[in-house]
Amino acid sequence: MEVALKLIGFLATIAIVVTWHELGHYWAAKWAGVKVLRFSLGFGNILKRWHRGSDREEWALSAIPLGGYVKMLDEREGNVPEQDRARAFNRATLTKRSIIVAAGPFANFVLAIALLTAINMSGVFETRAVLEAPAVGSAAEKAGIRLGDEIEIVNGEAVATWNDARWQLLVSAGDPVSVTVRDARGKLHEAQLTIPAPAGDDQGDPVQLTGIALLNPMLPVIGGVSENGVAAKAGLREGDKIARIGGLAIERWADITRALASSANKRVEVVYTRAGNEQTVSVIPAAQIRDGKEVGLLGIRGQVDPAMIEKTRRIVHYGPVDALSRAASRTWDLSVFTLKIMGKMLTGQASVKNISGPVAMADYAGQSLQSGLTGFVGFLALISISIGVLNLLPIPMLDGGHLLYHAVEAVSGQPPSIKMLEWGQRIGVTFVVGLMCLAFFNDITRYFIGR
Repeated sequence: MEVALKLIGFLATIAIVVTWHELGHYWAAKWAGVKVLRFSLGFGNILKRWHRGSDREEWALSAIPLGGYVKMLDEREGNVPEQDRARAFNRATLTKRSIIVAAGPFANFVLAIALLTAINMSGVFETRAVLEAPAVGSAAEKAGIRLGDEIEIVNGEAVATWNDARWQLLVSAGDPVSVTVRDARGKLHEAQLTIPAPAGDDQGDPVQLTGIALLNPMLPVIGGVSENGVAAKAGLREGDKIARIGGLAIERWADITRALASSANKRVEVVYTRAGNEQTVSVIPAAQIRDGKEVGLLGIRGQVDPAMIEKTRRIVHYGPVDALSRAASRTWDLSVFTLKIMGKMLTGQASVKNISGPVAMADYAGQSLQSGLTGFVGFLALISISIGVLNLLPIPMLDGGHLLYHAVEAVSGQPPSIKMLEWGQRIGVTFVVGLMCLAFFNDITRYFIGR
């Protein structure tokens, strides 16, 4: 069922995001008076085709669902009947050709804004940026951040929610950042930190690595036990309240996490209460890699504290104007952030392990579907932005590469030479194939070899 959900999520994501991208090119071509020969979802062998309109445009579904294309009439690709030459792509003005090329990525950004606007209007589940106690020795602890502090300002920007605060921290990754928090007594405190640049899955979450984490709303009470896990085999069950682990007193769920942090494959005593009676069991926590470190795992999940949820979270509905404004702003921020990470990959400041392929996309799509419609719509918006940004890169074969050719033509007064186009094609193919191979390699390492 889980595999089927991931496959459905992946195919739905590709179908929606890629189709919308290609429709951008299609609609722009129709507006410019350029004749469209084929609109295809996917590459490779055509599985199904049909024709529509007075031009008998061919609409097709192809075998490889990793993209799509719009084929337009072009004299550079074959003989064109005399009566259709005025409608060839190469005969269109430079401005119209550029609009047709740019319309695909533009459509992706429009789709993202529309999806994010819908989420904002339907109601966003917001969480205040109230913080967990930072790990001992972490940068956050050294900067004076304590349990219950609430982030109010990041680098001069006021933040009202955890998502806003986390985003401002992420976009500052690799650079010094100023964080202003308000403690439980209402006193403001400014902390100076540096969020490490993303370096791949083996590094862990950059924000959490500094010791900054959202307040955990779990009670130190077992809310569920994994079948065949360490806790289940030791006789622990739902409703048991953990009192001590390895001599460390447990007052909150975060204390359990800290107690298990260095206990992987080491025997520890777990003291718990059940029906008012204190009991002790000896266990050896299983090992698991989290945030780049080996930690102990009992196979239990916590019981949510409703009072804390009520205190720190709320659903916010935005009006049409505010919803659209926030969506446009987030789309811009995500686009800039994507370019920033790409730049850091080129300079070695961020790891190329951050590049993901279809396996990772299917995994994330499945997870977002499981989280509900809002989660999946948000995932679609993120992928649409990524596709838009990627296609605007000045790489031959991508839309940005064609826009680069158009820029050359605008400056020189004539289109690039055949030789320049041939070399550009080779460079573009090399880049795209290399990127795909790297993405597949990262997926295989992450989901198969790494497990």
